[in-house]
Amino acid sequence: MEGKILLRDDQDPDPQRRYKVVWQSIAKPNKPGPEDVRSKSLAYGPDVENLTDSPANPIISPNDGLEQEIHFLMLAPYRGMYVMPYEYGWYVPNDTGIYGSYCADIRLAFSRDGEHYERVQPHQKVIVRGQRGEWDDGFLVISDKPVIKDDKIYLYYCGQGEDWTCWPGTNKPPTYQYPSSGTVRVSRMGLATLRLDGFTCLETTDRETPGSVPTEPIDVTDKNVELVVNVSDVQRDRSWVEVEVLDAERDEVLSGLSREQCVDVYQDAVRVPVAWQGASLGQLNRSPFRLRLHLYGAARLYAFGFDPA
Repeated sequence: MEGKILLRDDQDPDPQRRYKVVWQSIAKPNKPGPEDVRSKSLAYGPDVENLTDSPANPIISPNDGLEQEIHFLMLAPYRGMYVMPYEYGWYVPNDTGIYGSYCADIRLAFSRDGEHYERVQPHQKVIVRGQRGEWDDGFLVISDKPVIKDDKIYLYYCGQGEDWTCWPGTNKPPTYQYPSSGTVRVSRMGLATLRLDGFTCLETTDRETPGSVPTEPIDVTDKNVELVVNVSDVQRDRSWVEVEVLDAERDEVLSGLSREQCVDVYQDAVRVPVAWQGASLGQLNRSPFRLRLHLYGAARLYAFGFDPA
C-alpha cells in the first residue's frame, strides 16, 4: 500500500471513522495507455493503528472517468461535505516516454458521506496548466490539504515543465548517472487561490439567459436569522440574484417573500444579506421551507447560509 493522505476527520460524527487514509491501488485500464493505472482507495478507523477498508473502494478511478491516470489528490472535510481536487492525467502520444508526454491539471470531485465520490463538471479545470514556455506547462500535482484563512482558500501545487518526459529508468537522459524513482527535471511550487466556497458554483448555461434552482427543504428553528449568499460577477440591472421562499410541500411562494419583492443582490461578496420589501424570514410561522434562487446574466452563486440577524 502506498499512502497518499492521512486525515483526522473531526467532521465525521462516527468516532470509528475519525482517522482516514487514502492509498493507491492498481487497476487494469479500460482505455488505451499504460498497462496498469492508479486508483485511490480509502481506509478509516478510530486511530491510525486500526483501519478498515471502505466497501466503496476504489473511491475514484480513471476507469470511471475520462482521464487516464489519477496520481495525487487533495481530500478535505468542508462544510458537511468532502471536496477532492484531484490530478486529472492523460498522455499525449508523441516521441517522448513510453506512452508519450504525461500531462495533468487539477479537477474536482466531491462526496456527501466521505466514501462515494462524484466528479463535478469533469471537463472544467480547477487549476490549469501554464501556457507553453511557462514553468508549469507540463503537469500539475496537488498537495493533500487546503489552507483556509480570511475567506480565501489556498491550494498549493507542484508544477513540472513540458520538458519533463518520463521517469528515470525508462527514458532518462544518457548523462543522468544516478538510479532514481523521481523526476530528473526541476519541480516548482505554485499557489492557486479561491474565494471561500469557491470550489464550484451555480450559473446559467450561457450566463445570459435567466435561470433558477430550487433547494431541498430547509429547517431553520431560530427566527432571529437572515439569509446570506456568496455571489460574484454581478452588476446592477445586468447580472444579479433574487430569492423567493416556498412552502416546503407545495410549490407556493410565501406571502411577502417572492422574487418580485426581493431586493436585487448585485454585491460581489461572500456574505451578502438577502432582504425582501416589507417582510423577513423571522416572520415565518412555518419550518421547513424551500428557497428558489433566480440567477440573471453572468451572476455566479457559490453558497447560501443563515447568519444571526
